[in-house]
Amino acid sequence: MNAKLAETFAAIGRPRVLVVGDLMLDRYIWGTVERISPEAPIPVLRVTEQEDRPGGAVRVAAALAALDAEVQCAGVVGDDADGAALRRLLDAAGVGAKGVLTLPGRPTTVKTRLVARVQQLFRVDREDASPVPPKAGERLLRRIWGALRGVDVVLVPDYNKGVLTPPFLDALIREARAAGKRIIVDPARGADPARYRGVTAICPNRLEAALAAGVPNESSLVDKAGRLLLRRLGLDACIITRDREGISLYRKGCKPFHVQARAHEVFDVTGAGDVVLSLLGFVLAGGGGWEEAVAIANVAGGIEVAKFGFVPLTRHEIQAELEVPAHTEATKLRSRGELATIVAKLKAQGKTVVFTNGCFDLLNANHISLFRHAKGLGDVLIVATNSDESIRRLKGPNRPILSEAERVELLSAVHHVDYVVVFPEDTPRPLLRLLQPDILVKGGDYKSKREVVGWEIVEGYGGKIARAPYSNYHSTSRIVEKVIHSHKGSER
Repeated sequence: MNAKLAETFAAIGRPRVLVVGDLMLDRYIWGTVERISPEAPIPVLRVTEQEDRPGGAVRVAAALAALDAEVQCAGVVGDDADGAALRRLLDAAGVGAKGVLTLPGRPTTVKTRLVARVQQLFRVDREDASPVPPKAGERLLRRIWGALRGVDVVLVPDYNKGVLTPPFLDALIREARAAGKRIIVDPARGADPARYRGVTAICPNRLEAALAAGVPNESSLVDKAGRLLLRRLGLDACIITRDREGISLYRKGCKPFHVQARAHEVFDVTGAGDVVLSLLGFVLAGGGGWEEAVAIANVAGGIEVAKFGFVPLTRHEIQAELEVPAHTEATKLRSRGELATIVAKLKAQGKTVVFTNGCFDLLNANHISLFRHAKGLGDVLIVATNSDESIRRLKGPNRPILSEAERVELLSAVHHVDYVVVFPEDTPRPLLRLLQPDILVKGGDYKSKREVVGWEIVEGYGGKIARAPYSNYHSTSRIVEKVIHSHKGSER
């Protein structure tokens, strides 16, 4: 089954997807807590960083864009700085925003999370969840009609924030079906399920399915809830996500199809449902069947819950998970969620955790020297390496020379290295905030600590920055240049 899924996923081109729903901005304010306020029994957060990420329907669109789908997004934002920030996120993700309507006087929905290390302390919501005025809804629908015929599937994540009113949904469903487009909805919790009658499929979680079907939220009654919703709403399919129990698919005239969740350390469920919806749409629009779409979405959801907050998955991450179901004892690769648990246990035992990071493309003597020095500073050495996509962004389309899987294999063979983790971001900052290693080590070519990415995070929680002695060995770039020069010389 895995080989077939990997083959199906690899064959998907650039499906065209329209995402319609509540657009939100997820804002993270990171910091450290060192004392309790004298004004009230609450922690004082000393802010070190602020970050904006896609939220709501924008999260679904960004997830699809990261898979190289052609994505259009439709919804409303306010005429404010947060709306402008959200539009910048769409642009940076490569998502079309012709369907995004600005409504003066209505604030952009922003969910602000105050985070110490990776522990959420508080969340502040700024929103107007009242129904969007009918005339504004009609203007938004006109923009959607312009995009509808050029897409393969329509995805509708409903957060009940005022955009997807019953009349709006009726018109959207009617036009999508008339145009021969599948329309898949992630329903709002507690919403009247009748508002989704006529869609192709819905994708609720177990609690949402139980509420919509009017049955107790019990594992033994999931099949009953799925069949009831399938019949009552006239669906082609009902997909129910079941947390650690995986995902279940119900279709007319077919036996229920269940896939078990893969064994992953659950670190943060933020965005997991949106990732599942995006993968369902991606695979179906790319020519896959329902069972293939559900199985691949299940794998992707498992990867996402091992990350903190929403981090778009790359095609390579999903492909690698489909091809290699789980790490073996021969590799030191761990997910960030697994590492967070491991590091917490090590620190409880009084162990010193050392961290270094880099591309490590063509492992060379400089790298080995760095690892040797770093391991000598503590008890456990974690080596973080950029994903293939991250390296391409940083170093150009001709890199990496060695694939992510090859680099992990080589790093795992170095006896100084205890654990390896791959990060898709351009910098290791999210990993540093999560793991909080005691010592961050970089090579001797860094002249000062302020050149080291993430130094302020490490020192902010009381960690240390260390530099390995300078090694006069050839760098990867020098090695590549030497090989090219030698090859040209041999052709003369």
